[in-house]
Amino acid sequence: VTAGTSSEYSGFGGIVGELAGGSILESSHSAATVEGTRGVGGLTGRNNSSTVRDSYFTGSASATVGYLGGVAGQSTGDLQRTYSIGRLAAGSDTVTFIGPIAGEIYAVGRTVAGNFWNADTAGSLDQGGRSGLLGIATRQMIDYATFRDAGWDFVSESANGTADVWDMDQGDSLNAGFPILAWQQGADLV
Repeated sequence: VTAGTSSEYSGFGGIVGELAGGSILESSHSAATVEGTRGVGGLTGRNNSSTVRDSYFTGSASATVGYLGGVAGQSTGDLQRTYSIGRLAAGSDTVTFIGPIAGEIYAVGRTVAGNFWNADTAGSLDQGGRSGLLGIATRQMIDYATFRDAGWDFVSESANGTADVWDMDQGDSLNAGFPILAWQQGADLV
């Protein structure tokens, strides 16, 4: 999937352009190639007072101006239990906000917790020390305990809930060892 270009702030995402009106994007994965001018994100271009949770991005995203992020280009909503190992590329010096999870986060009074990105592949990108957003090494990204300890609900535990949202192949043969969603092929729902 390759998005077009726009001068609007509504954004481009691998799944939805703008998530608004208290909407929820959950249990989603995007491996899309997303290209746009502003508000470009691997899952959603703009999370406008809504919720992105239990989802991840493994594709590539690029923007020429404005905001660029692995999960959301811009977020004024909740970001919970997401991760990004996708590639991000700014097409010019006018991409003012770029971040491995979200290009810009203005989430006063919103929940931002349990979000990770691969620091080994993100280069110098960071989220400015914001709470609930953490860049970690690949070895930690493929360690079940990293996510379980952050409150992620896995099929193999019940302390974080019994919805069984996430799974993980400890043999590294599925999704290179990174977490997958329990609905995806290869997940081991017991």
